[in-house]
Amino acid sequence: MAKCVPTPRARQLGRLLWYLLIILFILMIVGFFGNVSTSGLFCIGLVITGLCGVRSNDCYDIEQIMCVVFFSGYLWVFSLVGLILYLVDGGQSPTALVSFFGGVVFYAFTCYFSKQLYDELRLNYTALAPDQQPGMFGGGGGGFGMGRFMNRGQAYQQADAPYQNQQGAYDQRPVNPEQGNIPPYQASSRQASQKFQAFKGPGHSLG
Repeated sequence: MAKCVPTPRARQLGRLLWYLLIILFILMIVGFFGNVSTSGLFCIGLVITGLCGVRSNDCYDIEQIMCVVFFSGYLWVFSLVGLILYLVDGGQSPTALVSFFGGVVFYAFTCYFSKQLYDELRLNYTALAPDQQPGMFGGGGGGFGMGRFMNRGQAYQQADAPYQNQQGAYDQRPVNPEQGNIPPYQASSRQASQKFQAFKGPGHSLG
């Protein structure tokens, strides 16, 4: 994903886009009550994509904003055609009319202002610093960021490297090849038991 630092104007456009997406979500709910749910899934995808693109004031996602431009333009045409067909068929439901008219108006606004935001981010692109890169579960540098967790693990490995170099590799060769890995005190007792010992019992004669 192409993340960048937004300019003050981009932040204003992003806040406006956030409000427009909330309005579109409300209109989608109104459309469900008016039996106008043909574009509901597309609207949900548009709202989720847009909110994820401007969820943080420190970084915006250019690619997600670009998707919002295409989605909103497509849904504007779709809503306009649906409104014309609904009026031709003689539909007069107030809820459906509010959903159709609201969709035509606010999809157009969303497409226009998201295009303005996309141009602002593209023309004033400022890359994020490495420590500001968002992690897997949230914004950059967060407590649950996977990138920060990995960097912390690498720091621990680098801190332990001097001690590992001082200790050196573990030598598994026995101290005494003839004794193997037997401890010295056990080896000495074993050697003593293996030496020849004279007979110490009472003597017996054959005569």
